[in-house]
Amino acid sequence: MAQELQTKDRPMTAEDIRPLQDFAASFARFYTNTEPILQKRMARAKAGLTTASDNQRDIQAMGLQAEMLGAAAQQMFLEIGFTEQELDNLCPLEDKEVYAVVGVQMLGLMMDGMPELVEDCPIEPGGEEMLDMPQLVKVSVNCMMEVLGLDLIDELIVGFKAGEKLTEKYIKETCEKFIKKTVSKCAKYAAGGAVSVGILTAEWGWCVVKNY
Repeated sequence: MAQELQTKDRPMTAEDIRPLQDFAASFARFYTNTEPILQKRMARAKAGLTTASDNQRDIQAMGLQAEMLGAAAQQMFLEIGFTEQELDNLCPLEDKEVYAVVGVQMLGLMMDGMPELVEDCPIEPGGEEMLDMPQLVKVSVNCMMEVLGLDLIDELIVGFKAGEKLTEKYIKETCEKFIKKTVSKCAKYAAGGAVSVGILTAEWGWCVVKNY
C-alpha cells in the first residue's frame, strides 16, 4: 500500500502529461473547426439573413464538435488513471459536453505551472500560422464563466502554486472535483435537454471566437 501511495504522489513526468498535451491538441482542433461555423453565423446575422433552420444547423454543428472534444477529454481521463465506471459514476459518459468543459478547465488550471501542456499549435495541419494556445485557453475559461457561470479554477485552486510539482494523485483528485462541480453547476440546464445544452455550447464557442 505504501508503494502504491508513493507512486500516486510522484511528480508527473513528460510521459505522464502526454494525455493532457493530446487533449490540448484536440482543443486546438475544436477551435479551428468551430471558428468558420461561427464566423458564417456572424456574417448572416450582420446581413439580416439568419433563419431558424440556420440557427438549428449551427447548434447541431457546434454540438458535434463539443461531443468530439468531450470524447477526447474522456480519453485523457482514462489515460491518467480513471476507469470508465469511475467516470460514469461521476457524470454519465454520454454527457460529453460536460467532459469537454472539464478538460479545458484542467488546462486552464495547470498551464501556468506546466506551460508545455499548451504549446502553440498550427491553425492548419502543416501550416505556419500558429494558435496562441495559452491565450485561447484563458479566453475559453473566461467564457465558461460568462456563459455557464463556471469559475472552477478560483474555487479549486486553493493549495496549488504555480511551478509546484504536480503529482498523479493531485491531477486525478482535481479532475474528480472539476467533474463534480461542473455537473452540479450545469444541473439546472439538464431539464432543457440536448437542445439547451447545444445552445449553451454554441454560445460558449461564439464567446471564444469573439474574444480570442
